[in-house]
Amino acid sequence: MTSTLAPWFLVVLGAAGICLFISFWAIWHAYWRVFPTSQEKALWLVGVVMLPVLGGLAYLFFGRNRGRSSR
Repeated sequence: MTSTLAPWFLVVLGAAGICLFISFWAIWHAYWRVFPTSQEKALWLVGVVMLPVLGGLAYLFFGRNRGRSSR
C-alpha cells in the first residue's frame, strides 16, 4: 500500500518545491530591482509575501519587466 502512495507524494513534493522556488525567486528579484517608485517595489514585495503562489506568478508575468537592474 505504501508503494502506491510514494509516487503521489513525490509529485506533491515537487509541485510544492516549484511553487516555493517561484515565490523565493520573485522576492529576491524584486528586492534587487529598481522600480519607478518605491511604493511599487513595496507593493510587489508585500504581494509576493502575502500571497506566496499567486503573488509569485503575478510578479513573474506582470512585474518582472517593470523594474530595471540596479547595475
